[in-house]
Amino acid sequence: MKIAIRAEAIRALYQQAATAAIAAMVATLALAGLMWVYASHTSVLLWLTAQVLAQIFRAALITVYYRKVPDARNLADWSHAYSAFMVVSGIIWGAAAYLFIDFNQPITVTLTLWALYTISAGSVPSNAYSPLGLILFLSATMGCVFFRLVGQTESIYQVIAWVSAGYAVIMILFSRVHTETIEHSLRIRFENDELMLALERKSAEAEAARSHAELATATKSQFLAAASHDLRQPLHALSLLAGSLPLAVDAKSRGRIVEGINSNITALAQLFNGLLEIARFDAGVVKVEREVIAPDELFDRLDALLRPQAEDAGIDLRFRSDGTAVYSDPILIEQIILNLATNALRHTVRGGVLVAARRRAGQVRIEVWDTGSGIPQSQLSRIFDDFVQLDNPERSRIKGMGLGLTIARRSAHLLHTDIAVRSQIGRGSLFSFVQPAAERNALISLPGAASPEPGLEPGQVRALIVDDDAAVLSALSTLFDLWGVEAVLAGSVAEGLVQIEESHFDICLVDFRLPGGRDGLEFIAELRGRLGPSCPPTYLITGDLDPGLIRRAEQCRVRWLEKPLS
Repeated sequence: MKIAIRAEAIRALYQQAATAAIAAMVATLALAGLMWVYASHTSVLLWLTAQVLAQIFRAALITVYYRKVPDARNLADWSHAYSAFMVVSGIIWGAAAYLFIDFNQPITVTLTLWALYTISAGSVPSNAYSPLGLILFLSATMGCVFFRLVGQTESIYQVIAWVSAGYAVIMILFSRVHTETIEHSLRIRFENDELMLALERKSAEAEAARSHAELATATKSQFLAAASHDLRQPLHALSLLAGSLPLAVDAKSRGRIVEGINSNITALAQLFNGLLEIARFDAGVVKVEREVIAPDELFDRLDALLRPQAEDAGIDLRFRSDGTAVYSDPILIEQIILNLATNALRHTVRGGVLVAARRRAGQVRIEVWDTGSGIPQSQLSRIFDDFVQLDNPERSRIKGMGLGLTIARRSAHLLHTDIAVRSQIGRGSLFSFVQPAAERNALISLPGAASPEPGLEPGQVRALIVDDDAAVLSALSTLFDLWGVEAVLAGSVAEGLVQIEESHFDICLVDFRLPGGRDGLEFIAELRGRLGPSCPPTYLITGDLDPGLIRRAEQCRVRWLEKPLS
């Protein structure tokens, strides 16, 4: 701040220099006019010429300064230049003591000293911005007066000489106080400016935070409204179908109702799975495990998944690859392409969808083209938001739930890439992302479908179910009975632990939210502590989407199943 204060003082010096020059010329003309009567005209004209030349130099210095508009880095040079002028000006004013004082005419002493004392006092406020220049000016002016008077034999003039020297010292001290006052005022100004900037910055941050909060609130409201609708629709249908089931009189009607119930349960499960997938991303428990992948093999798997949907819609679905291997996470990259291709198929009425992989400068660019209706440019930033569906105001489940692109982008971010979009209304869209290319000799096969583990014969399995919801216990018990599985029910942690102490179980299913301030993870931890290696396979069942819970389950290495179970 010290440098900034000094720079501002120099600027102020030049800003008032023109006014100081006018005042100096008025004083010059006044003294010259008075001395015209008492001193020789030659001396007056000589001194007046020197003053005019000095003021012309000052005017030229001011003009060049404003023409160049120097910055803070070289303002010191301009201060030195002004100080040089002040030395010359002080000498010229001091020369008046030699040119105009005639000791035979005491009036000349009085008028000259009056003029020099006045100009010295007047120079303090206007030149305090440049302490060095002011000190040099006062020293030169009063120095000339001192040496002109101190050599006189009359004691009165010697006294006046020392008084003049003292006057110069007092003016210098006064100028220092004035300079400190100026610097203090400038420091306060700069501090106020900094405070204002800080206040404006804080205000801007607060306004940005408020806007962000309002946007988050609006987004949350939109999210809740869409999620509420998408949850209510299948529940509404299930309620109607369940009410219709007792009224069905023939097997065909009951079969149609059961099919509808299963369809709506599937819709609910898809919605919850999508929400759970987002919660897993938010919890940070999705781990990236990169491998070398063959796009052709990946595309074969996706083709088997998507071909029925494309054929039902009459859409031409094609996959193209130049054979370049990709270094990526096989699960995440498949999820991204699957979601992008599914989205393209949903929004393409006629034409086709192309999924392609092409090498580009050490990377593989994966593209999903469609000939759908296209996306307005103003809406491109919204399509990756949760539950956003631009052409589905009625929230038809046929057009999806609005979570596919959200999950695709979050998966892409885990792979350190982003999904780019280009679209043209009426022509279609292109979604693309890149992954590092890899050498084909490092290829490994993608995992195929897992073979079912050999199960136990009905009647040999004993399952412990810990849940405080009587309806859930009843439903699981009924299902297990139909499977021939012996189910033992417990409504709390304490009941579950008692059952474990009294009998052996092949599997435990534990709900997360349990009564008594305990939860399923605590029950599993206590179970493992008691049984050690002989602890049966235990699964946590939850519909909770809290990222903290998901992280806890991962950290505890607990296998968990999300509700609703199929």
